[in-house]
Parts: sequence; C-alpha cells; structure tokens
Amino acid sequence: MNNRRFSSATTLSWLVVMSLAWPNVFYGRQGTAQESQPADQTQPSLSRRVRQLVRRLGLGSNNDRNQAERELIQLGPDALPYIPPPDRDMPAELKARLQRVLAALERQAAESVWNATRFRLSGKRTIAQWLKEIERQTGNRFVAEELPTGPVEVQMEETDFWPGIDRLLDQWRLDIDVFGSEVGALSITRRLPTRLSRRNKTAYNGPIRVEAARVFLSRDLRQTAAPTARLEIEVAWEPRMKPIAIRFPLLDFFAVDENRKTVYESSSPDAVPTYPVRPGMCAVTLAVPFPAPPRTTKKWSRVGGVCELLIPGELAEFRFDDLTKAATKKVAAAEVAYRGIRQNGDIWEVRLKLQYDEAFTGLDSHRGWVEDNPVYLIAPDGRKLEPLGLELTSQSRHSVGFAFLFDLTLDPSRYQLYYATPAKIMQREVSFDLTEIDLP
Repeated sequence: MNNRRFSSATTLSWLVVMSLAWPNVFYGRQGTAQESQPADQTQPSLSRRVRQLVRRLGLGSNNDRNQAERELIQLGPDALPYIPPPDRDMPAELKARLQRVLAALERQAAESVWNATRFRLSGKRTIAQWLKEIERQTGNRFVAEELPTGPVEVQMEETDFWPGIDRLLDQWRLDIDVFGSEVGALSITRRLPTRLSRRNKTAYNGPIRVEAARVFLSRDLRQTAAPTARLEIEVAWEPRMKPIAIRFPLLDFFAVDENRKTVYESSSPDAVPTYPVRPGMCAVTLAVPFPAPPRTTKKWSRVGGVCELLIPGELAEFRFDDLTKAATKKVAAAEVAYRGIRQNGDIWEVRLKLQYDEAFTGLDSHRGWVEDNPVYLIAPDGRKLEPLGLELTSQSRHSVGFAFLFDLTLDPSRYQLYYATPAKIMQREVSFDLTEIDLP
C-alpha cells in the first residue's frame, strides 16, 4: 500500500465513530461547533448526501476520494451545516480534504453576497403581507407605515430583487425613503403624485441599483470657466449587503450625446469620491461633473460609470474559552488573535487583534464597521457582558488591534469571550449604463 494513504481499517473505524457523534454538532457557516437539532429534521436529502460524500472522502481509490471532494464543493454553502469540523483524531488525509472543502464552501458563502436575491409571487394578499413574503424569500427587510390595507393580486415570475421591487412599487404607487431607513431595512413610503416610474432611468447590476436622479446645468458668473453639467445618481444596494464603503473613480465616467457622436468625459477625472457607509444607510448620491453640452443637445443617449464596493461576507464566530491563555483562530480569510486580559484600575482590558489575508482599504480608511462587530463576555450563568468601550491599540492595511473595556465582578478565568467578524472582506467593481437622460 502507498505510505501516503491511511489504512482503510483505520478510516472505517473512525467513520463509524464520527457517524455516531455527528448528529450532535455541526460546523456552522460561522465556523464554530454548535448545538443543533438532528440534521435530518431540516434538510434530510442534503444531510444524507453530505454524509455519503464525507464517508467517500476516506474510502476507496484516490480518484473516488477526489470525486467526492469535488461533489461536496459543488453542493454549495448550504452543505456547510452538515460537514463535520476537522479534528486532530481524524486520519490526516481526511482532515486535509475536509479543510479544503470547508475553505471552498466558506469562500462561496462569502462571495454569494454579490448575487442578486430572487423572489416569485402569486395570489392575493395585502401589501404588508406581500412585503413579508419577499422578506422571507430574499432576506431583505422592509419597514412601512400607513400602507393600503386591501388585498391586491400579484402574479410575478421569479425575478431579481430590484427589478421586481421597482415593478411592484410602481404598481402600488409607493416609493422608498432613502433617508428614513432602519438598520438593514428599506423604508416604504407613499409616492409623490409627480414621481415618475422607478424603472424610468434605472440600471441594475446584481444586488446594485443605479438611478439617474437630477441633472443641473450651471455657469459661474464670476469666473471665465466654461459652463458645467452635473448629473446626480443614486446608488442603492440590497439591505442585506451592508457595504463598508463605496468609491467612484470619475475617470471611468462618460456621457454620449443624443446623436451618439460626442463623448463627454468627467471634468474631474482624477477625483475618486469615497463614501463610508454607516448603519441605516441604504443608498448614496453622487454628483458627477461633465462639461456642459451645447444648448441644442436635449439629452444624453447614454451615461456610463463604475463604482467599487467594499463588502463584508457572512459573519464568522470566534469563542475563546480560557481567558488565561493567548490563542489564535482563523475562519476563511479572517484571523482573530486573543492577546490576553489585564486589569487597569477598576476596569479590565481584553485585547484582540483582527487580521485579514488580503490588504485592503477597509481597516485603515474605514474602521467604523470593525468597531460595530459583536463582542461580549459570557458569565458562568450565561449572562452576556457588553464592553464599556474600546481603545485602538494598532492599525495597518490588513489588521487592527483593540482593547475592549469591561467591568467584571468575577475572576476573569470564569468568563468566555465571544467575537464575530466577517469571514472575508471583498472588493468588487460594478459597472452600469443609464440611457436617455433628458437635459434641462
């Protein structure tokens, strides 16, 4: 037998033990072993399929094990809760294969945020009930007041979130208040009588919606500069996304006149307006400057541009059970190092360092999202102790260190530490084209 392979007898005995213990824990999308109901009560067919493939990872020929590994990855992130966490008692090859599968599925889960969610509707319900149904299918929340109360009939084939929502709001004579949103929700409001269709000057790209809002022509009467045109565009996202920041490289913006002969580039090509996104925001508005077209030009036939988004993936959970020992844990691209706890007067400092594999402009330029990450201590009776505050201890392009401040009544060794952060931070460029922009 090839020495690089572990014995099938060892593997079989381990798989029997694993199958007995497996229903009690699962490897969640947040990367921790958690209490669970038996998997068969939730998704029996998927659970059984994962069990079969995991057993095949440790048995048969090398080709069979490779095929099982590929099939597990092809199942996608929904399989994550049913895959057992690797541990030191596993045979080395099985452990390595499970680690590769989990890493691949965690990447898929993190990057799935870029896909538009979809929904379909059929029947007769009140608008409030329809919004609840869309919430159920997409995970995008709504808040609304004074909605019409009567039942309305809707027949809508499966559609991406934004085109479907715009169609429904046009039908129901409603709108979205971008300034009145709760955290993680869209605020539905009554529409002004003069409001045109939400689909009128709008472009869609996955979970991103771009609408031409206003255009201004102006001349500075105290300067010799040429007149300018300023186009305001509103960039919105599905509320489940929670971007960290949005950048607009104006070098990539252009407008084409109605005859499709003259192309106007932004008059500020070196500018890169950047908007940090705080909780409760569901859109940003950008003003793009262009040279003013001749008065004879009545519209731009096309306006194109690019926005770059910094988006967190799904939360990864980290637990540190022994606060007397430093420890480091990693899920996907996120690594959290617990540095210890020390007393400072009447206050205790818990020190953590968060680091990501990739350097990006999310920790040095837009740190607010990190400060919003969940963190607390768990007392022996299960009570959660929130920090009194935090202090920044270090910072770079790919890491940040914190001291969280707690008021403790028990010995620190009796507490557990919980921390959660996105498993991956992703940068994505989204292009869009707007058509038929009328000029004043």
